[in-house]
Amino acid sequence: MDWDGLSENPSPEAFNMLRPENIKWRGLSANPNPEALKLLKENTNRIYWYMLSGNPCAEAIDLLRENAHNIDWFWLSSNTCPEAIDFIREHPDKINYISLSSNPNIFERDYIKMSEERTMTILEDLMKNTLHPRRIIHFLELGGDMDDYLIN
Repeated sequence: MDWDGLSENPSPEAFNMLRPENIKWRGLSANPNPEALKLLKENTNRIYWYMLSGNPCAEAIDLLRENAHNIDWFWLSSNTCPEAIDFIREHPDKINYISLSSNPNIFERDYIKMSEERTMTILEDLMKNTLHPRRIIHFLELGGDMDDYLIN
């Protein structure tokens, strides 16, 4: 059995297979499983803090807040957890900018605005095609009436 891999595996089934004598604390420190975080809180002396700093679980960030002196800022700066990004913003003097530059979650996206812009683009394309003069001429040749195009 690969106890390193099993200790890092976030699956509840994998966690249930672990026995105290087989736990690899380095891997467990990176494991986002809530049960793994519970076990880490009970055994803070066994935590590999650099691995926990990269753990993308909100509970891991809470544990780091409580033990800020142990944070590895290189790994925390690359952590994609939204709570990690918020924590990093609170400590701009400790940010590792090389690591932060590769973190995709540093960019905020306004999905509503992006959706509205895309909808307007589609609507414009639809209107250009639907109201193209060749289509109106064809419509009139088939017996259509321009009053059908008027909006009252």
